[in-house]
Amino acid sequence: AQLADRWQQEAGDDPEAPYLLGVAFEGLHQPEPSIRAFQRSVEIDPTYNRSWARLAHVYKRQGQLRESRNAVARLAALDPKQARELAAELEKP
Repeated sequence: AQLADRWQQEAGDDPEAPYLLGVAFEGLHQPEPSIRAFQRSVEIDPTYNRSWARLAHVYKRQGQLRESRNAVARLAALDPKQARELAAELEKP
């Protein structure tokens, strides 16, 4: 997480850096910092599919179903096929 955090600071306009930071926090079971990192990624680049998909997953695990559906909807505007696959995956218990 420290490396991704440093990278994020140095590469302020690269959505990959906060995305990877979010993945690191997600792996550490820290959903709130993970959500913030994924949100930062899509602030930098609103077309960054990977962050919308991860946001949908984290929100669902946190019981934030409306936010999860909103992330899927944002993804659907960018990649309808990926959004359909993700929605089907998120429907599983």
